Amino acid sequence: MIQANHPEIQETSRNIIGEEKNPYRIIELIIAYLNENLTVGGAYQDALMVNRSKQTSGCGASAHIFVALSRAAGIPARTIAGIHSLRPGEYNWQINNFGTHIWAEFYLPNYGWIPVDPMWPDGPIMAISEGNRLILSKNSDIDLGYGRGVVPWFHMPHVNTHQEEENDINLSIELLGIEDSPGY
Repeated sequence: MIQANHPEIQETSRNIIGEEKNPYRIIELIIAYLNENLTVGGAYQDALMVNRSKQTSGCGASAHIFVALSRAAGIPARTIAGIHSLRPGEYNWQINNFGTHIWAEFYLPNYGWIPVDPMWPDGPIMAISEGNRLILSKNSDIDLGYGRGVVPWFHMPHVNTHQEEENDINLSIELLGIEDSPGY
């Protein structure tokens, strides 16, 4: 899903960043490019087809193209999949108050992994602070280990080699060491 070494991805990355050497500025250029050049509505998930069509099918495809362009520029990046609150600021993980989502992180020396959401409605944002997020997997091509192959990310019920969005998600969280704490 993330063809960072493909010549077309490499060329797009070079065209975006030009002579820029500062890794943070490179990420800003990639984010600006995605915001200005991609539209939602395509059918593709993988970075190469998103790069060719300039259309993303949603958050997974947006994260894939961001990670591919970042890696092509020499910046470590990975996808993050999980659950996020649909009502920012609320800490109530009740049914219909959360959804699945895929975003990304990039690595800056001396700072560490920095989250970025390439699918944000008003354009990609860095250092995500909007809403609560529960990370279920990091990086792509997750091997679930029972001979079914790999999935691009893991945050929904798994069937064979893909994920089924139509199925309900059952989430059970056990907090250890917290007794008689209201709100948990």
